[in-house]
Amino acid sequence: MTSMIDEIVKKYDVECFRTKVGFKYVAPNMEKNNSILGGEESGGYSYSEHLLERDGIASSLLILEKLIMSKSKSSNLIKNLSIKYGNYFYKRIDIELKENILNKFKGLYF
Repeated sequence: MTSMIDEIVKKYDVECFRTKVGFKYVAPNMEKNNSILGGEESGGYSYSEHLLERDGIASSLLILEKLIMSKSKSSNLIKNLSIKYGNYFYKRIDIELKENILNKFKGLYF
């Protein structure tokens, strides 16, 4: 599985760190690795120069600034991302696993 962020970090030759879901895991990882951006599945983003916690207002203001500086529409911004990095879609599927199956995977990724 890949995501647009994987393509972006490849282009700029920077590293992407993965953690468990939740800013209680994301924020310490950002500090440890001097990351400038952190995010999670729910769409929450954090910016190290601002606050190591989700901040929807800061995210909205940064996008608004980008739109104003580029004198563009939001639809063009999305279209340009698709042209540059490809189309990505997200669908979350929750599955329930029995504890013995979970234990087999424990430690595999984190």
